[in-house]
Amino acid sequence: MAATNFIVCLSFAILACYLVQLASFPPILQVKRKHTDTLHEPIEELSAMIDHINESMPNAIITGDFNVPSVNWKSKTISPNPLYRRAVNQAIIDMTVQNGLQQVQHKPSRQNNILDLVFVNNPNIINSTLAVKQNIPEKTLGPRRDVPWMTPNVKRMIKKKQRLYNLQRKSRRKDHKANFMAARRAVKKALNTAHNEYVMGLLDVKEKESNVERFNTGRKF
Repeated sequence: MAATNFIVCLSFAILACYLVQLASFPPILQVKRKHTDTLHEPIEELSAMIDHINESMPNAIITGDFNVPSVNWKSKTISPNPLYRRAVNQAIIDMTVQNGLQQVQHKPSRQNNILDLVFVNNPNIINSTLAVKQNIPEKTLGPRRDVPWMTPNVKRMIKKKQRLYNLQRKSRRKDHKANFMAARRAVKKALNTAHNEYVMGLLDVKEKESNVERFNTGRKF
């Protein structure tokens, strides 16, 4: 990670999330979570703050102890019997997808758990991490996998949203910003719809399998 000449810490709290903004280049937002399941409101506020960062800072780093060891950040899936409720883990995944963040730290920080995460809104600003290159074996990974409910239509909407963001950031026109905000709301709604349809599809498959099992159990020869 690129070093900076100086870092000034400005700390403040949003309910269950403690945020520390580091005045540096690139800008860094550090997050420390309390151990609680009641995190939907703070996650929404954190997401709103990241929205603001994305609008004004194209090269930002968001890092900290998110304490969500049940999330696989390469596949963006949740392990069975997760720590905290599944909805909390899913909300954090959705927050990163909706804001176009990529998690670039995949080394365990406590036993086999990856708790300390590093998100970037521009993957090109991270070249390497200090002390990792010399002491930890490297492995080249394939293309990044999307979440299972990502559809071609949602991908097109995300690309359109990014184009509108770049346009409004360059022009600073109010109408361009309004178009971007509308596209961002549409992407969020489309992602929620796609996720719900994906989950309902899984439930429908399980229900059909259960019905077949009950039918076979009741058969008599």
